[in-house]
This record gives sequence, structure tokens and C-alpha cells, in this order.
Amino acid sequence: MSKSITVHTNVPGPDAQVILTFKGEIWQPIQPSAPAVAFGRITPADLANPGKQAITLTNRTGGPIQFSEPKVSVTGFSAAIAPIEGTDNYELTVTVVPPLKPGNNSGWIEMQTGIADPPTVRIPINAFVTAAIDVMPPSLVLPPSRVVDLSRQFYVRTNVNRSFKITRLSSSNPQIAVQSTEQAEGKSYQITLTIPAQYAPSDDAGDLVTIETDDPEAPSLNIPITVAAARKQPANAAIHGAAGSPAAVAPKPNPGVQTPIGPAKTPS
Repeated sequence: MSKSITVHTNVPGPDAQVILTFKGEIWQPIQPSAPAVAFGRITPADLANPGKQAITLTNRTGGPIQFSEPKVSVTGFSAAIAPIEGTDNYELTVTVVPPLKPGNNSGWIEMQTGIADPPTVRIPINAFVTAAIDVMPPSLVLPPSRVVDLSRQFYVRTNVNRSFKITRLSSSNPQIAVQSTEQAEGKSYQITLTIPAQYAPSDDAGDLVTIETDDPEAPSLNIPITVAAARKQPANAAIHGAAGSPAAVAPKPNPGVQTPIGPAKTPS
């Protein structure tokens, strides 16, 4: 990390200011080579042989460490810790152990260190298991106020080693126009939704665009469509004009001044 400080002096000319730059390194007593053990996206086919990930734990305490057996907070992963020969460092190896649930799988690995500071080390772990066929983005949230028609693109792709076809597209609301374009034969499609400015959802739950395929693991995919809630008007908005400026307010009478009643008198 670095930090700069500007010092102003009474010296005339270009040397009136001096910039001091401080640089340093922030480290932990036990420093992991990565902030987390991340497997990224794992397809259903990858789960047959998901592989391993390893990070190095560097010992900067100046003394010995005795790690306990790693404890994993979630199912689907196993972990092992071993010293690296000839050093004071350790290697943490994490293996995916199927089955994993579809979507995000995350947790942490915790180990006791046998020293006072830090007494434990916790390393995050994560993996995202894709479906056989997925849609990105998975949903659509429309703004509450629209003055023009909107067009949005979605992408349907396979994550397994086989081709598929979209057999039918449908929408729960006839106002939504749906079109499909094949991008890579049997591998990916672009879905275009056109929503008119006057679109109103069928009910409070919104609408669905349904994509039917010939893939046995993903016969039907849905794209939920909802409208974001409108922001509530502040309670004091009534005393402001349309542009946000205060509205005219009648002046309060001054109790020290008598207001004449009746026709004004002309001084003689």
C-alpha cells in the first residue's frame, strides 16, 4: 500500500510544495497465497472429475505452527493440510466431493494453529455448479416508469457435451414479444424480448417467458419478468414545487402591525 502527503512550504517557485510518499506492505502472521479457494464454474460433466485446488499458507510468525485437521463448513468439499518440505510453509489442498447442489456452493475451511495469534485460520471456498442448460441473465426487472418500448437480450447455452434445440417459446403476457436466434448451432441461442411502454404485468407476481427445449435434463426454462416498485414520495413533498423548489407559502401576519379594515383614508 502507499500514501502520499503534500507539504506546503514558504519557499517561492516550483519547489513550494513537497510530496512525501509512504509505502509499506500489509501482511498477516499466516498469509494465504489467495484470498479464497475458488473452483469457479463447474459443469455437470466436470463433476465426474472435478479436480483439486491448492493454496500456500506462508508462516510469518517466526515460530512453529501446528495446524489441526481442517474442518469444512459445507458438504461437497474435503480439505487436507501438509507442510512444504524445507520451509515453514504449508499447502492446503481442497477437493470437490460430489454431489454438489446446483448454483452457488460456498463455505469455509477452519483450522486451529496452536499459537495465540492467530488461534485459528479460516479460508473461504466456493464453486458454482451450472445447470445442463442455463439462461443469462436469469431474470428481468423493469423500471416502474417507461416511456418507450424496451428490447432486452438473453442467452441460452449448453454446459454439457451435447447439442440441443429450442422447440417452443411462449409468454404468459401477450404484450411481450419473444424471438429466438441461433448463435452457435445446437450450442447457444439469443432470446430477444420486446416490451411495450404501456406493458402492465398480469398480476403482482409478474410474468414468465418459457423456453422449451429437446434436452432431457432441461425440458423447460423460465425467465421471470417483474416491475420494480416505484419510490415512495416523501411526506413533505406536498410543500415543494414540481421541480423540487419550495412552494409559495403565505406570510404570517405580524402581531405588532394593525391591518386596517375598510377603505383607506386619504390624509387631509
